[in-house]
Parts: sequence; structure tokens; C-alpha cells
Amino acid sequence: MKFSYLAHEHLVRCLVHRSCIAQLSAEYYSPSNAGRGFESGEENTMSKTVGVTLGAAGLYMGLVIGLMVFCRMRRARKKARLLAEATAEVAKSENGTLPNDTEMNPIVTKPLKDGSTTRSDNEAPSHSSGSHYSKKSRSSYDKAHFPRQELQTMMLLGHGDYGEVFLAKAKGIVDPDTEIIVMVKALQTRDENAHFEFKREMDMLNKLRHENITKLYGICRETEPFLFITEYSDWGDLKQFLLATRRDNTRKGPKPPPLNVPQILGVCHQIASGMEYLANQRFTHKDLATRNCLVTSRLNIKISFPSLSRDTYADEYFLYRNRTLPLRWAPAEAILEDEWSTKSDVWSFAVVACELFTQAELPFSEHSNETVLRLLNSSELRWKPPAGAPSALCSLLLTCWSISARDRPTFTDVVHKLGQVTVDSHL
Repeated sequence: MKFSYLAHEHLVRCLVHRSCIAQLSAEYYSPSNAGRGFESGEENTMSKTVGVTLGAAGLYMGLVIGLMVFCRMRRARKKARLLAEATAEVAKSENGTLPNDTEMNPIVTKPLKDGSTTRSDNEAPSHSSGSHYSKKSRSSYDKAHFPRQELQTMMLLGHGDYGEVFLAKAKGIVDPDTEIIVMVKALQTRDENAHFEFKREMDMLNKLRHENITKLYGICRETEPFLFITEYSDWGDLKQFLLATRRDNTRKGPKPPPLNVPQILGVCHQIASGMEYLANQRFTHKDLATRNCLVTSRLNIKISFPSLSRDTYADEYFLYRNRTLPLRWAPAEAILEDEWSTKSDVWSFAVVACELFTQAELPFSEHSNETVLRLLNSSELRWKPPAGAPSALCSLLLTCWSISARDRPTFTDVVHKLGQVTVDSHL
């Protein structure tokens, strides 16, 4: 009986103990508290992992950007040094001879089978552009042929839509005993439009003969890449010259003084004269800008066609509808509708005049390319004549920027009106 009582008491105590444990467990547990301890640890681990990952990614991006900036600055310094050396050699070549201490790598070529010899620039007659495949066109190209093994590369100027543009020494391209510095454009793309434009430029330069348009010296077509060779100047392109005249210019080499108003008017007149001749020959430039004009130490201007849109002047071009366009130098009908004409070149000429007065400042530098495109599309892009320009020139520039192409003057009108602009009227 005593054993039965003790067993019963022990059983009661066990039940009470289990009931208390169950009650306490029920009070502590809830669905919101389930796994809280595990989640807290996982969140801390995840936060640390994300932080370390983001930190490493930020450090990597910083290193990559820093390396890119360093390489770009290094290339720019090297290019400026090489360009200064090249222009110095051009200046020496104009005086008679070229130094022989410059290291150069000859262009790899195949020997010619036709035994062609070099030609004088005066041997190539002017022909009508006509059909690209006419007998006259082929004949003129044969006379313009120059053996590429006589070219010795000096330095790369940059890349355009066709391919590389570089400086080279050419012996015998003008006369048999003279070596001069030339600019060479290479056709290194399979794009059909690029081939057409390359051919158009060759046809144009092969026909043109004007003191303010760069001369075509020769063509290399016996093997790829095709090359056409034009003259170069001792001071390079006009934009680099204008940048060198700035007070804040830190580039090495000669620093010419800024152009005064009479000199700027003279440069404008030369460019307008060259463009008048181009228009009379029924050619359109499509990319008139200071970057595409050459200047000599005597301030003689040569309209050229480097169009270094891929690297050197990439910031001055805009990719729109698969076309690389000089957005800030062209009117709306050219950009939006692909309608290029002499009147669109007139618009570009007015922008060049602004570049001359502002020492090659980027037009509408306060706006992004997208904003400039939107303002062009809505006819809200408003040009203002540059400060310091004579009032007669300001009036002329405003007519050049007329929204309607019909309201813009011809280059003959521009040349005539520029001749009437005087410094006295400005004073």
C-alpha cells in the first residue's frame, strides 16, 4: 500500500513538471521567434560578405580607372612629343633637306610588278568626277600611283572611319631627289559605305587644284590596305595650333601667340575661298572644322580630310543611326535627314569662325550631345556670334546659321562679304 502511494505521488510530480515545461515552452515559442537566433547569425555573415565584395569591387574599379587615365595621359604626352618632332622635320624639309637620324620602320609591301616609277604632282591632270569606273578615272589613278615601299612611317595621327591616318616620309613623290613629310589615309574596313566615301575623297582630291585645299600626292592600290597620300604642313592641324595659343596650354613645343582679328579674318577668307572652289566643283566636304584644316608657319590654310573620329577627336563626333557625325558642326537637315550640301558646309564654316575667335573651344560645351541633338530636332539651338568679332562678320555668321538652307548664303557670297569686313569697322 505504501509502495502504491509513493508510485502515485511520483507520477503526479512528473506530470506537473512536464506541464510546467510545456507552458514555459509555449510562452517562449512563437512563429515570429522561430529561428531568430539562426537568422541573426546568417544576416551578420551575409552583411560582412556583401561589404567585403563591394569594397573589393570598388578598389578594382578604382585601379582600372586609374590605369586607364595614366595610359591615356602617357599616350597623349608621347603623341605630342612625336608630333612636335614630326612638325620640326616638316619645317626642315621645306627649307631643303631632312635629317637622317630619325628611326623609322618601312611599310611592309610587296614589290611591284609593273615597274611603276614616282611622278611629279603636276603630271596628274584634272578630270571630271563622272563615273567612278570610267577609263579617264582609271587613267588618272594610274598616273597618281606611288610605290608604297617608298613610304616610311613616322607616327600615327589617329583613326578615322576608314582606318589609320599617319605621317610618313615619301621620297620622290614630288620630284626624284626630294623627301617630304606626307599624310597617309589607309582603307582598313570592309564596310561598303566607308569604301564609297573613301573612293569619293580620292576622286575629289584627284581632281581639285587650289591653294587652300590639300593636294593629293599619290595613291597605293596594288595591294591592301589601299592608301592615298596627301600633303601635310609644318604646324599640323588648325585646332592643335589654336589650342597651343592658349595661356593655359601646358603642352611642350612651340607656343605661338594668339591670332589677332586681322589674322582671323585672313584665315576665314582662305577657308571660304577653298570652300567656294570646292562648291564650284560640285563637291561637299561634310566635316568642315578646324581639326580638318592644316596650317603652316606662314598662316597658310589647307582644307583637309583627316576626320580622326575614332580616337584623337572622338569627343567631337556623335554616333547617331549608325553614322558617326560631327554633331556640333552640322545643321539639322544633315544630322536628322542625312541631307548634306554646300549649304550645310556654309553652316559648318560659321562654326569654324567661332572656333578661331574662341581658340578652338568646343561649341556648346555646356550641353551634352543628347541635349544638342534635342535642340537641333526642335529648332531651338541658338547660335551667338563670338565675342570680339566685327559686327559685319557677326551679321554674316547669323545668316549662315539660318534654319532653312535656302536662307543661307553661298560661299561666293561669303567670300565677297568677308572682303568687305575691316578691322576699322570693328574698332
